[in-house]
Amino acid sequence: MMTVLPPESSSGELFQLLNSVFSIFNSVVHFALQLNDWRKHKVSMGIRRAKITDVRRIKQLIDENMQEGFMLPRPLNELYENVREFFVWDEDGLVQGCAGLHIFWADLAEIKSLAVDRTGRGKGWGKALVSACVNEARELQIARVFALTQIADFFTGMGFEQVEKNQFPHKVWAECMRCPKFQDCDEVAVGITVCDPLDSEPSFAHYGPKSLPIAFPNPKG
Repeated sequence: MMTVLPPESSSGELFQLLNSVFSIFNSVVHFALQLNDWRKHKVSMGIRRAKITDVRRIKQLIDENMQEGFMLPRPLNELYENVREFFVWDEDGLVQGCAGLHIFWADLAEIKSLAVDRTGRGKGWGKALVSACVNEARELQIARVFALTQIADFFTGMGFEQVEKNQFPHKVWAECMRCPKFQDCDEVAVGITVCDPLDSEPSFAHYGPKSLPIAFPNPKG
């Protein structure tokens, strides 16, 4: 802090005034530096797009959740290939959660690999990741979003509803064939309609040899 000491003269009041001005200036500078540090800290906390440097941490989160029986494993090379699909929750520079939006067709996308670190559960990070995926689907005008999950209550609390798995063509089940539980799957399908389907684009329901109606609930409220 800069300090000016007034000499013993008639100009002492002027120097006292200058001291006050410098004191206020130093306080403003100190506050501005603190505000800048706070902004930097705030920016590093929350949802952002995944980067290549996040992939190994995403793999670690998926593996930890897989060991708890919440999801399927995903090979590291597959995560690198699909890193553009992922959002992450960044907490002080450490990825503490992830989720990906995988596009199947013009009107259908899946929320995949939703995983949150054990220390962050119950803090709303999972909901924020799902919301990021849903919002992106809406921005892309993809009408329907679904997920295969063991925690249906989590999704229904966000406006999803349980739907019949036999609505989905076989292409959706390609990954499931790697699962040891494939013949006795304990996951359920949940889905939501996030926007009106595009009339100009073909529906996934009419793609391939099996034509099935894909009827997802509209968002509530």
